[in-house]
Amino acid sequence: MRYYLAFIMAIWLACNIASDETPPVAASATSGSELYIRYCSACHGTDGPARINGATNLRQSSLDSVRLLKIVREGRNKMPSFKTQLSIEETSEIVSYILMPSKKE
Repeated sequence: MRYYLAFIMAIWLACNIASDETPPVAASATSGSELYIRYCSACHGTDGPARINGATNLRQSSLDSVRLLKIVREGRNKMPSFKTQLSIEETSEIVSYILMPSKKE
């Protein structure tokens, strides 16, 4: 169900992206956890609470999947945009990983 919601959100986000942006590439075989480690762990830590450089503690965050997708794509405060590095599918994988129940414990 979680992946279905992430897929629906990715489609919604794709429909709302500016027309000058390049279309997303095919889904990567890389898992959400691997993508998270590669792109997010430097500031958020390997499981979310690091808060390096002002990063949000993802264990305590109440952000929903739509808001997380937008933040990862567009950036926020000191967090850079990842829309040129990650496809929408990859972004959805990361968001699904962040929202896993084990990440909130």
